[in-house]
Amino acid sequence: MTKAESNFTIGKAKALIVITLILMALAALSALFLPRGSQLERCRDILSLQSRYECLSNLANSTSNSSICSLIPQQYSGACYSGIAEATLNASICTNAAGYASECIGYVANATKSYAACNLLGVDGSQGCIAKVAIASDNITACRSIDNASVESACASIINLKLAKVTLDPSYCANVSETENQSMESTMLSQANYSSGIFGIPETYTFAAEYLDSSLRDICYYDVAYESSNQSACGYISNSTLSDLCSSSINNLTSPAASTFNGTINYTALNKYCMQEPAPYYQGCLNAVSISKAVVEKNISICGSQNSTFEYNCYAAVAQAYHNTTYCSYITNATASSICIGDVEYNLSAS
Repeated sequence: MTKAESNFTIGKAKALIVITLILMALAALSALFLPRGSQLERCRDILSLQSRYECLSNLANSTSNSSICSLIPQQYSGACYSGIAEATLNASICTNAAGYASECIGYVANATKSYAACNLLGVDGSQGCIAKVAIASDNITACRSIDNASVESACASIINLKLAKVTLDPSYCANVSETENQSMESTMLSQANYSSGIFGIPETYTFAAEYLDSSLRDICYYDVAYESSNQSACGYISNSTLSDLCSSSINNLTSPAASTFNGTINYTALNKYCMQEPAPYYQGCLNAVSISKAVVEKNISICGSQNSTFEYNCYAAVAQAYHNTTYCSYITNATASSICIGDVEYNLSAS
C-alpha cells in the first residue's frame, strides 16, 4: 500500500468516526426535541383516528409540546392546544385552539390577571374578558376601560356589591346599578357571591327583585343595613315597601326581647303583590312573605303551618337571623334539623 493509499484509508476511517459521532449527536438532539420519540411513533401508527388523536393529545400535554398538536387535524386539535395553554398559562397558544380559543384565553387571562391576554380576543370579545379579570381583582379602574356601556356598568356594579358586602359600607351601594332587569340582577348577585339572601334565605333576593320590583342598588342597601344592623342605611332604599321591611326587621333584631311586631310592614299589600303573579310563581312569593313575617315578628308558629320544605326554610331562617340553634330543634326531620344547627354554628364561628 502506497503512502497516499494509507493516508486515504486513515482519512476515510476518521471520516466514518466523525459521521458516526454526528449521527449519535443528532439522535441525542432528537430525543430532546421529540420527547419519548418512540411513543410519538406509536401514537402515529394507531389505526383508529380517534385513538390516534387522543394519544397525540395526551403526549403533547404530558410534555407541554404544542408542536405535537399540529399532527392532529385542525378541527380536532383545539382541546390539545388549549390544554397546554391552560397548563402553562400561555395565552398565545390559545390562538391555535380552534373552537376553544375564547374560553382558553379567558381562562389564562383570569388566572394571570392579564388584560393583555384579553386583547387577543379582538375589540368586541375583549370586553367581557376584561370585565371578568377586573371583577376577580376588584379593579374598578379597569372596568372604566371597557367601551361597552352595559358591560362597564355591570363590571363596576359587581365589584361595588362585593365591596359593600365585605365592608358593610353602604357608600359602595351608591355606585351599584339601578337595573331592575331580573336576569341581570341574578347574574350580578351570583358573581358578587351574594348567596345568603334577605334573612339568610336565597329565595328572598328573588322576592325583593321580582315581586317588589326592587333595584339592584336597593338590594345592596338592604343587605348592608341588615347585616350591620344599620337602620340609617334603610333610608337610602328607594322602594318604600322594601325600605319599611328593612327598618322594621332591624328594629326587631336590635331588640331581641320583643316578642311581638310593632313595625309598619303591610303584609296584606305584600300578599297582594304575590297574588298578581302567575300560578307557578305566586306560592313561592307567598311563602317568602310568610317567612319574612316569621323572622321579623319572631313568630315561629307561622313556620309549622305548611309543608316540610317550608317548615325547614322558615325555622332555619329564624335560627339564622337570631343566631339561635334552638329554633332548629323545631324542624321535624332529623337530618334537616342537624343541617340547620350546623349552618348556624358555622356562621357564628365565622363571624
